[in-house]
Amino acid sequence: MSKYEIMYILKVLDEEKAKDAKMMVSEILTTNGATVSETKELGVKQLAYPIQKETRGEYVVLKVEADKNALDEFSRLTRMNKDVLRSMVLKDA
Repeated sequence: MSKYEIMYILKVLDEEKAKDAKMMVSEILTTNGATVSETKELGVKQLAYPIQKETRGEYVVLKVEADKNALDEFSRLTRMNKDVLRSMVLKDA
């Protein structure tokens, strides 16, 4: 398994829905064999351009150790989730 950094942007939701969405994202990874070593919540920021008619988003960064299958499943499920505006996976050095 390799180390990765995952950044995703959530719609601005109420506190309970945002917590559930973050938990769901972490569960996608852990149920597919990945381990989340660190979670950084960067807060709500203004987007440079509208994404799905949203102008603000909540940024979250995860440091994970995962294999390709877990990352593929993460990408597939976050694309279908309406609360996740955008996500990006980077290989950590």
